[in-house]
Amino acid sequence: MNQGVYVVVGAGPGIGLATAERFAQEGFPVALLARSAEKLKGYQQWFGQF
Repeated sequence: MNQGVYVVVGAGPGIGLATAERFAQEGFPVALLARSAEKLKGYQQWFGQF
C-alpha cells in the first residue's frame, strides 16, 4: 500500500515545519512549498538530518 506524501503549503518556521518534522521522522516523504526559494534552501538543509 502507498502511504502517500505529506505536503506543507506555505512552509514556515512554526506549525508547518513542526508537523513536517514529525511525518519525516515516521518515514513519510515530505514536500515543502513556500513563497521564498531562500527559505526553502534553509529548510532543505535542516531536513537533511532525516
